[in-house]
Amino acid sequence: MKSKFKLPSAIAAVALLVGGCEQPSGQQSASQEPQSKTLQLTVVAPGLPDGTITSLYVPTVKATPEGLVVLFSEPLLDGQLSVNVDAEFVRRATLNLALENDESPRTIARTQIIVEPGDLTVTFQPAEYGDGIYEIAGLDAPKYNGIFIESWATNPEYQTLFAESVANQSALFESLVEARDAGVEPDADRRQELRTKFRESMDAAEEKKTDLLAAAMSANEDDSIVELLHLSRLPFGEPAERLTALNAIYDDFSEHPEYRFALRTAREIMTMGETSSGIEIGTIIKDFEAEDLDGNVFHLADVLANNDYVLVEFWASWCGPCIAEIPHMNTAYERHQKNGFEIVSFSLDHVREDWENASAEHRIPWPNTSDLLAYTSPVARMYGVAGIPKNYLVKGETGEIVAEDLRQEALDHKLDTLFAQE
Repeated sequence: MKSKFKLPSAIAAVALLVGGCEQPSGQQSASQEPQSKTLQLTVVAPGLPDGTITSLYVPTVKATPEGLVVLFSEPLLDGQLSVNVDAEFVRRATLNLALENDESPRTIARTQIIVEPGDLTVTFQPAEYGDGIYEIAGLDAPKYNGIFIESWATNPEYQTLFAESVANQSALFESLVEARDAGVEPDADRRQELRTKFRESMDAAEEKKTDLLAAAMSANEDDSIVELLHLSRLPFGEPAERLTALNAIYDDFSEHPEYRFALRTAREIMTMGETSSGIEIGTIIKDFEAEDLDGNVFHLADVLANNDYVLVEFWASWCGPCIAEIPHMNTAYERHQKNGFEIVSFSLDHVREDWENASAEHRIPWPNTSDLLAYTSPVARMYGVAGIPKNYLVKGETGEIVAEDLRQEALDHKLDTLFAQE
């Protein structure tokens, strides 16, 4: 049977691996949900110190400055935590582990789960691809966690492809850092080879994930909860198509918080697309102000006035393709800053510690701002940012947008051309 579900193709290169029991089988409609309305969640993380904060949160139904609702936040004891979570509504949630330190908690693991009736055990272990980072080692899951997480993440072929993509990303990053620390230009041929390997391995892992997830959903395509959870996934793809599909299930889910969140987000992205119609090459960039991590306020207009060209970059710590661009942006920044080139980044994170940790880990030296409102940010809405990474290259003297969505060699070529004309 051909699936009626269409999946977006974006992948976060920092996604977490999952291993564990077999995927539950069978179909279940919204009216056949278990009578118990409690998720019995157990988190196991051997070796982590007592006091490691384990949090579970869901996005707010209405747009708020916080952007999320914390369902619980409790410390681990002896590497374990068990808690009952209200599961009246089946919905997506984010499970986060963070170590306390002198400044702010440092996230060491994060994964999405489904809040649903039943028993869910999540086991974490140190990740091979990140110092001090933990990944999921096991997941004993009820139905919807099985469909949306276990279906692809427990697959050995996917795990191998994902590990290759992480290794290739690390090799690319390390080569650029080594060149920078040595004060030399990165070897262009070697950089291109590593970048190609990373892109190809990332695409292969995502393709495998997409196929596995589509098969799992197709096996349960008569389950209206599956359709709802699929429609609430990000990235949104075509918001008009998503909105049409959401409107078709309004009668079944009008009061369901997952539905209301998905509907709000789809409408917001539609609005963003409409408001961004005036932001394109040849037009004048819109001004904004935002604070950096130290509380300093940056006005885009001031940065433009002091530089020949400015790259306005939208990113987030959870966006794999965004993170993959940072080493290359660092190289371009060091090469052209002396010529009058500046970057102003705006993070679509909603958790300060995530923004802070990613900025420190990847050593971002340029003005790095946010309002921690994610896609509800007035800045994101003003620019019509419906997906990231997203950027605009702006001429400082006039504020004119001269290019957009410059990635990798395209950024190099454009800057070389512009500064050769100066």
